[in-house]
Amino acid sequence: MRPSTRLTVAAGCAAALASAPIGALFESVSWLFPAVAGIAVVTCCHVLARTLRLPAVTVPVVGAIGLLLFLCFAYAHEGNFAGLIPTRHSLALLREGLRGGMDDIRTYAAPAPTTQGLLLVVTLTAGLTTVVVDTLAVTARRPAVAGLVMLALYAVPTAISAAAVPWVYFVASAGGYLVLLLAEERERLLRWGRPVSATDPSWQGDPAPIRFSGRRAGVAALGVAVILPLFVPGISASGLANLGNNGTGGQGNGTRIDPFATLKGNLNQGGPPTEMMQLSASNDRLHYLRTQVLDKYSDSGWAQSTPSASGPADGPLATQHFGAAQTYQAHLKISKYTDKYLPIPSGTDQISGLKIGENWQYDDERAMIFSTVAESTGQEYDVEVSEPVPTITTLQQSQPVAQSSPIMRDYGGVPRDFPVTVRRKVSELVEGARSPYDKALAIRNYFSAANGFSYSVSTQAGDTGSDLADFVLEKRQGFCQQYAAAMAIMLREAGIPARVVIGFTRHGPVKDGHWSILNTDAHAWVESYFTSLGWIPWDPTPPDASTPGRISGFPPWDTRQVTPTSAPSTAGTADPTDVPSTGAGGSKAIDPTQDPAAAQSATPFLTPTEILVLGALLVVLLIALTPALVRLRQRRRRLAVAGEEDAEAAARAAWDELMATATDLDVPLRSDETPRAVARRVASELALDGPPATGLRLLALAEERARYAPVATVDGDLPTAVRAVRTGLLESRRKRRRVRAAMLPPSVLRAARTSLLRRNDRFTTQLDRMNSDVRRLVRRRTGRRG
Repeated sequence: MRPSTRLTVAAGCAAALASAPIGALFESVSWLFPAVAGIAVVTCCHVLARTLRLPAVTVPVVGAIGLLLFLCFAYAHEGNFAGLIPTRHSLALLREGLRGGMDDIRTYAAPAPTTQGLLLVVTLTAGLTTVVVDTLAVTARRPAVAGLVMLALYAVPTAISAAAVPWVYFVASAGGYLVLLLAEERERLLRWGRPVSATDPSWQGDPAPIRFSGRRAGVAALGVAVILPLFVPGISASGLANLGNNGTGGQGNGTRIDPFATLKGNLNQGGPPTEMMQLSASNDRLHYLRTQVLDKYSDSGWAQSTPSASGPADGPLATQHFGAAQTYQAHLKISKYTDKYLPIPSGTDQISGLKIGENWQYDDERAMIFSTVAESTGQEYDVEVSEPVPTITTLQQSQPVAQSSPIMRDYGGVPRDFPVTVRRKVSELVEGARSPYDKALAIRNYFSAANGFSYSVSTQAGDTGSDLADFVLEKRQGFCQQYAAAMAIMLREAGIPARVVIGFTRHGPVKDGHWSILNTDAHAWVESYFTSLGWIPWDPTPPDASTPGRISGFPPWDTRQVTPTSAPSTAGTADPTDVPSTGAGGSKAIDPTQDPAAAQSATPFLTPTEILVLGALLVVLLIALTPALVRLRQRRRRLAVAGEEDAEAAARAAWDELMATATDLDVPLRSDETPRAVARRVASELALDGPPATGLRLLALAEERARYAPVATVDGDLPTAVRAVRTGLLESRRKRRRVRAAMLPPSVLRAARTSLLRRNDRFTTQLDRMNSDVRRLVRRRTGRRG
């Protein structure tokens, strides 16, 4: 294969690997095939142009033309002539498709669906990246500069995606860069002359030291780049932008709410408040408007799982209710709130007035209205609400949720590394509480001014090593995110399913028939699940004295005025006014006949993440132990052969084991010495005597007879001799050398490297022959046409 062809193929492979981070922007991997196909077409065009020895400046032009033909065939084939040749109509269709793709970029948030427009944009981007990388790496011979283009391709999903870009994408992108550098390194070395390899009889040293040293350096650099940032303080893996403008404990940034509840951060209160929407309702005690539900907890805080649509949002919603509820109507007019979620009151039964065709969906499990194609700005709609009104007695009579229930599995998990100090505090708070309600109330009452908690637009760093422990036990100041995040995970630790809700509260009087909801009204609170009642809201954030008109605290039933009871409750003494309901979430209530055993923290034995990490560690351990296991298997097989009746095979196997042991222990060997000379020199240099020296002479004599005698004979027990010599060699070396010989035996590593080099040379030779045959065929046909 010609050097330019090898570099061209390497540039295509590097561009394909560099495009892997694009996967962080999509919900599925269906984008991969068209992107790789576009890269393959461009690479083939570049190979063809260089095979025909076209001028170097025309190679990227040929690649761009090939990419255009592929795009017209894949995305505008109905406008092509005979389905293959582009026409003015197909180019117009392609232009419209690109315009639609740009509209999709502005509409969707990552992870986005694989629409036709987005696939066209991705394919075009991957193809143009291949053209640029090939031009820099092959035509200009500057592969290192091509890494900047690949880095830019990785930086795009890093900047756009709200979640952290998985490290696997970085490894793939960096691996593509190494492929490019290694290919260029090979061509540069070939200019020095014919490479000497282990396949040459004249070569007695380290197999391919130059070629493998560069690869070892590249792999080591890649490993350091992946692992080192994990130990650098201050580097965040969340990939989320900082919170924007806010004021009274919310988390709005002027146009949307950041769906992330953390335990550490600051709020920027610069700029005047902005009206997000107008709310009018027949219920003057309407407190909260919910937008999103955060149900996944990690060390970085609370985050939202992927919404699941249960049906269209325009019309009646799939919300279950049990018994009476407080019903009212509300009207919302959104002005500057821009998001994929619509604010609604808790217990919303029906929505009307949404713009048709914007695909607004309802998630009944989390009581959210969301869309994958539209945004909330400019929406104006009416809602009908049936808000549950459970009484204190009903709440106190609710039994614990069974630990095996789906609600506990989805909303009750606590990390295994949960701070021990916080766990003790939760146990202290709920001690003596007989019902889940009493436990939840005790935890909520802990976040009060009497215990030193205060509202603040910033948190203070602690020294416990845990943000949760710093906030709950030491600093005790923050805004709504901190209070909601802390209370929700503490409820889970107490055995109560919980989640964080993001939305808006309100403050101020009614003006012109409506409340004005500002960006400073963005808020976070908690919902906990009660058997037969559903999701009940809690607001642990203390009132902010700087905004006296702000609604703060709990839902219409003021549970802060109730003292928890220590007497057990029974269903037979229920208050006739108690009304079971599904609560704010509208989720299906757990069957009250299920096992009401006291629930503890729903921490599985091993979480999926821990299983994945454990599996990765096992794979790494297995890889690390592979050389030692291979060496052990070799020794056992050789000793078995050495004990058989075939004298020649036995002598060769015993001598091979002796040479491998000497290599592992760094005993000097010379290829020009006879077996007897080797035995004499090794015994003298290492001062071997007794059984090791006797065994060494026996092995040398058996090997000489196997080499030179007409009939090979053995005068002793070869396996015993091998073991005795091995014992003597081990005793002559320090412990560090013995450990290295056992864990990373050089004989195995050298054999593997030599085998890899031989296969690489054999494969390269076959490719060169194929390339020569293709060139010969092309020249023959070109000569015939001439």
